[in-house]
Amino acid sequence: MDFYWSSLEFTGVHWNPWSRGKYCDILILSLFSEGRTINIMNVYSDNQHTAINLLAERAHTLPACVLMTGDFNCHSCEWDPSVPYHRTTAISLLDIAARLGLELTLPVNPGPTFLSHNVELRGSVIDLVFIKASESLVQPRRLLEWQGPLDHIPLASKFSLPSELEDFKRVSIAKGSDMETQFVEQLIGGI
Repeated sequence: MDFYWSSLEFTGVHWNPWSRGKYCDILILSLFSEGRTINIMNVYSDNQHTAINLLAERAHTLPACVLMTGDFNCHSCEWDPSVPYHRTTAISLLDIAARLGLELTLPVNPGPTFLSHNVELRGSVIDLVFIKASESLVQPRRLLEWQGPLDHIPLASKFSLPSELEDFKRVSIAKGSDMETQFVEQLIGGI
């Protein structure tokens, strides 16, 4: 089965119980079919690297994913040849991906993924794609013609879903439990 996706860019504030009031988004989309599941993660990390730090802290609790993509706001010579360094946050991001069984995959048409509306700033590569190493993949492509008025260039790729997906167990919160009360309080607090 082929699956098409493009990097999602978030605007506004999204509630995320992991964020502890900081601005970051970590969205895990789970697709279910006949008792099987596939997880796809989209990440927005602010310039303080909040989501990257949170992922590093909680990587052991994350489900297996076939894809992690998003705006990581992280610079490194590993994915941007105009950057002369490879700092701790970038190393941490690559380590997170490795722990999830994912590898960085660069676009076939290299170049910036972020072009500031401020012409004094140079473009940079901050939107990244990590994919399960064992998956067949057509490398991502920067879709320059889809940029429009945005400051990010959309990324798109095509990959095949594995024929064998992990079994899943539905998780739910027991009605009337302390966990339900805590969840509702977190939800109300985030609205």
